[in-house]
Amino acid sequence: MDPTDNPMDAEQKKSVAKKMFIGGFFGLPFLWLVNFLLFRTYLKKESCPPEVKWYAKASLVGFFIGFGILLSWFAIFASHWDQWGETAEQLAVILPLGSVSYT
Repeated sequence: MDPTDNPMDAEQKKSVAKKMFIGGFFGLPFLWLVNFLLFRTYLKKESCPPEVKWYAKASLVGFFIGFGILLSWFAIFASHWDQWGETAEQLAVILPLGSVSYT
């Protein structure tokens, strides 16, 4: 969807960009990516308000930071979960067969 084709005025676009930016803080970092992708063609236009540019660019930065944190957690958990004992078992959804001793 191209926001330049949308009949919304600049204030409505600013409101949507702001709401999606704030929504990313509620555990939805992929909403930040959607926000940036939604407004990326609109950012190139001179008629784009600076607030929309800020929210879209900040959303992209937030996405990379949030995704980096998520990826780091995954890498740490995947490589060390067997050393964490029962705590890791409670966090994991699926445990590999034969890798946990129940003694």
